[in-house]
Amino acid sequence: MKYHCLIIDDEKVLADSTAEYFNLFGVKTVSVYGADDCRKFFKDNTAELILLDINLGDGSGFDLCKELREKTNIPILFISARTSDDDKIVALNIGGDDYIQKPYSLGVLLAKVKAVLKRYGRAATCEYSDGYLTVNFLSKQVKVKDTSIKLTTLEFKLLNKKTNLSLR
Repeated sequence: MKYHCLIIDDEKVLADSTAEYFNLFGVKTVSVYGADDCRKFFKDNTAELILLDINLGDGSGFDLCKELREKTNIPILFISARTSDDDKIVALNIGGDDYIQKPYSLGVLLAKVKAVLKRYGRAATCEYSDGYLTVNFLSKQVKVKDTSIKLTTLEFKLLNKKTNLSLR
């Protein structure tokens, strides 16, 4: 099953109430409660964004983030009650895209999640193909018929801007 957001937090009441709130506003969200649950989730499901707590009952959110980064580039937003600048720095340096302190406002968190989904979600999952031209916006690969075409970064940006393919 495809979800917009996966919440990984061992505080079940908080995770479930956040997921319920997001679902009310059209952001399809599910929550799991630990690193093992996360691994099981990704065997049969996908998510476009992850909200990840640092302190999990069965491991560290930092370690899970490193593990996830080996397999995926989807945005990871840390949510934690930890207030140390060192924790924030570690979270961002190991692959986190943002750090949000608990307690958080559900409305503000939802706005951040929607902004990230809008910015990264489409491009991360979008592939354009018309039978002749295929463009993968995640891997930045272009094929004409079945032949791969190597584009420079500038050429890819121009293709993207000129055609607006990633917005379809």
